[in-house]
This record gives sequence, structure tokens and C-alpha cells, in this order.
Amino acid sequence: MSEELELARRSLTSGVGLKSHSLRMACWLSRLVLEQVVADLLASKGIVAPRATMASRLSALEVLYREEDPTIAQRADYAWARLSNASHYHAFELTPSVAEVAGLVELVGGLEGVYEMSEGSGTR
Repeated sequence: MSEELELARRSLTSGVGLKSHSLRMACWLSRLVLEQVVADLLASKGIVAPRATMASRLSALEVLYREEDPTIAQRADYAWARLSNASHYHAFELTPSVAEVAGLVELVGGLEGVYEMSEGSGTR
């Protein structure tokens, strides 16, 4: 598990009352990890696109993993959309709940595990 994701988890379980900025920090950290995981998953298939938008990377992920595990791209796309929305302040929108953010953090952790498993199996 990355340090950033561990920090996101800890920020959700701090003994002090959680503030909206703590939740957003957890979202930003998780999104950072997700960006790296998507880049790593693409690199494991021979695609390096540092200047590509995340939308382009997610589309490539969908094509590259459609046979192996089509849910990888779906989970990454969902996590990206929800984390991006939750990371920013929007007038008249509620701050995401602790449970929602914790679920997104775990989703990113699961994707991180997919990459780590593929790296260890020699498919990289």
C-alpha cells in the first residue's frame, strides 16, 4: 500500500472530529494514487503516455484490459469520477460522507492491489 493511501485512510479514522477538508484531503490523496496506478497498469501493457489526459488513459485501460479483467477500467473510471467530484468544493453540494470517501479509498486500494499482483506475476 502506498504511503499516500495509508495517509488517506488515517485521515478518515483520526480521533478528532472529521472536517470537510480532511475528507477532501483523503480524496486528493486517493486520486493521486489512482493516477499512478492507472499509469502503472498502462505501462505494464507497454503504454507510456505521460501527457495524455486521464480520460484518454482510462479509455486505453478499457481496451487493454477488456479480455483480462474488464472491471479494472470500470472501477478506475468510477473512482476517478467520484474522487474528482469529491475533491472540489461545489456550492450547494454536500460534502461526501465518511463512508463514501472510505469506500473510494478502498476501491483505489483494490486497484493498487491489482497492479501489485500483476507486477509480481511477471506480466509486467
